[in-house]
Amino acid sequence: MKPFRTLLVATDLSAPARHAVHRAGLLAAGCGARVVLLHVVDMRLIEGLRHVLGDSGELRERRLLDEAARVLSGLADGLGRSHAIDVEARLVTGSVLPEIVASAEDIGADLLVMGARGAGFVPELMMGTTTERTLRMTRRPVLIVKQTPHEPYRRILVPVDFSGHPETAVDLARAVSIDAELSLMHAFELPFERKLHYAGLTDVEMIELQAATRAEATLKMEALTRYAALSGAVSPSAIVYGRPTTRILEQEQEQDCDLIVIGRGGSGLLADWLLGSTTKRVASLANCDLLVTDLDRVNSEPVAPR
Repeated sequence: MKPFRTLLVATDLSAPARHAVHRAGLLAAGCGARVVLLHVVDMRLIEGLRHVLGDSGELRERRLLDEAARVLSGLADGLGRSHAIDVEARLVTGSVLPEIVASAEDIGADLLVMGARGAGFVPELMMGTTTERTLRMTRRPVLIVKQTPHEPYRRILVPVDFSGHPETAVDLARAVSIDAELSLMHAFELPFERKLHYAGLTDVEMIELQAATRAEATLKMEALTRYAALSGAVSPSAIVYGRPTTRILEQEQEQDCDLIVIGRGGSGLLADWLLGSTTKRVASLANCDLLVTDLDRVNSEPVAPR
């Protein structure tokens, strides 16, 4: 994966949402990328002012936009000075999510950065419908920032189900922090496990089937670990049996990870279903930051270590 060149940070200008701004600053400083700070003034608010205040609504609208521009500009200037990076402030009006996606396409953003909490659209991000729409509306990687950033990411958890190209998640993790230690894991359940019991499989047969599934996953994990080790530190991988969401969250705590890189998985309707299950629950329940990406093949060679 090529180094990040442009990061888009969507912010509602609230104090909690500024965690995403500062995380983007750290990332940009580490790879020489530029940052575009985007604030969308919801058109519903503008229309509401016009409806309630009549003729004076236009004056209030101008004051609202001027104040938003002033705050956004100050935030951009401060970020640029503190991290010695190129920062652009972009203020638009419209529908929030479509404007975010359109801006990401317009500037060719390598990464979209959003906060997990805020005063406007961001609080809804972790509640289900908004995060699903956001992740479905863009195929670009999306970093959801939950924690106050103090340093580059040091330990990154990469859970894989071996669909698509899991090497893409490894490459993206390296692009985010080349010096981080990667922790690879795979959680598996037997497909239609309860139905297998109903079909008459004995406990011994179930154990044998679990062992065969684990053995197949082990071969794939060994290959992925070798790939990841070409570009940096990798901790011992984990292959665990059980509900993927539960096992991912357990590994997050046990490994003391500060970022999870996880794929959307699948395509079309399957992608929608997967996004609504494991990825959605991990996004809601994880304590650390979360980076969601497609598992398309991005790079034919691993990210080179420094």
